[in-house]
Amino acid sequence: MWCSEATDSGIMEMLEIEINAANYALSSNFLALVEPAVQSILSIKYFLKQVPH
Repeated sequence: MWCSEATDSGIMEMLEIEINAANYALSSNFLALVEPAVQSILSIKYFLKQVPH
């Protein structure tokens, strides 16, 4: 490779930023999908606790 160390580390930093951005997007989408399900499970559990056995 003819490119210098600086160029390599710059490319690596760019890739890292891209990967972090992708991970953030995935995790926030994941949370957006999961949160309503968790909320409904919690409310069902709460409801079941309220019902006299």
